[in-house]
Amino acid sequence: MEALAESETRLRRRVEYLSQVVFELDESGMISYVSPAWLLVMGEDPMRCLLMPLRQFLRAPYRDTLDRFLTDHGRSRLTFEAEPERWETTWIRISIARTPDGGYVGAIEDVTEEI
Repeated sequence: MEALAESETRLRRRVEYLSQVVFELDESGMISYVSPAWLLVMGEDPMRCLLMPLRQFLRAPYRDTLDRFLTDHGRSRLTFEAEPERWETTWIRISIARTPDGGYVGAIEDVTEEI
């Protein structure tokens, strides 16, 4: 049991210190978890986005692309223009995969300087 607790602590530490956002969505695309990097990438408190649809944080033209992906149930890497809270625009890359329970896990990285 102690080894499991140590493993969980190491994993949590890795996720909490990444510059990319680690996230989890339920089967309908609602955010059930985001890592602390959400504040750096999206400009707002990670707790405020829980139970909100991920699509809400994308600019309107990109929302349908995300919806199509969620309908197709695949694995992909997509680039979107986000609507962050604190600045005009941020380009983000989302890597996402469907999980066996019907939800999704993924990562979001700020790629604004690449665009």
